[in-house]
Amino acid sequence: MSGPDSSLKLTRLASLIEAGIPIHALENEFDEIRETLMPGDRVRLDLVLRVAKEKGSPIVFALRQIAEELEFKAQFEAQLELAFTAPKASTKIINRLPIALIGLVQFTGLANYFAALANPVMLIVILTGCGLLVTASRLSNRLIAKAQKIDVDDSDLLTIARLELAAGVHHEQVRVGAPVRFKSEHNREPNDAVRQLLDQSLDTAQTWGAAVDLVIRANQAAYRSARQNLLLRNAEQLSVKLLMPLGLIALPGFLIITVLPIAVAMLTN
Repeated sequence: MSGPDSSLKLTRLASLIEAGIPIHALENEFDEIRETLMPGDRVRLDLVLRVAKEKGSPIVFALRQIAEELEFKAQFEAQLELAFTAPKASTKIINRLPIALIGLVQFTGLANYFAALANPVMLIVILTGCGLLVTASRLSNRLIAKAQKIDVDDSDLLTIARLELAAGVHHEQVRVGAPVRFKSEHNREPNDAVRQLLDQSLDTAQTWGAAVDLVIRANQAAYRSARQNLLLRNAEQLSVKLLMPLGLIALPGFLIITVLPIAVAMLTN
């Protein structure tokens, strides 16, 4: 699984190569690291190394580039998992608690669901409660999925641009060539926001004579942070949005299939 360890190991390889150890002497270690990566990260690593090899970018620069991306991703996923823990836990409670309580009520004899289901009215009432719980569960899952869905991360375009610039490719060639290379690798165009970010970075560097790699790197970090903040904000808002399926749908369903049969049983006895 990709994570901080993979980032540290790639950084170590870059340092060893920079110190003068031949790349072929580290091939086995590199293959071991590659196998520990998630499929998407493995594809990204292969992309970075392929572009670096074709354009003549320094391999050390390429390895540190992907290590930096893996470290950011690991930190981001940890924060995201923490942010969505409470909403996901609430949904699990909706799915599992009623079933457990029904079993407990039946086992303790507080209510007899088999007898209740024989009554047509109670059967309709209990089925209505179950329907409310199923509806609440589906709505909750849909809200969680929507909160986690944002635009695809197309920052690979900026990574390609940095590698080409490190190889000595001219700014204007990078402006045209990086999107073409992105399309050939991903079979689609990069989104407009990232393209504008690349153009803005190149223009800023040319206008002020700034180090173009540092400008792109700063904008790339800002782009990723913006995506991260959007997801974290969605997670915060999700807790409020879940009040509707939890409070207005799940709670009545819960009362119908647990409290109501107990009350009927007590009145009957």
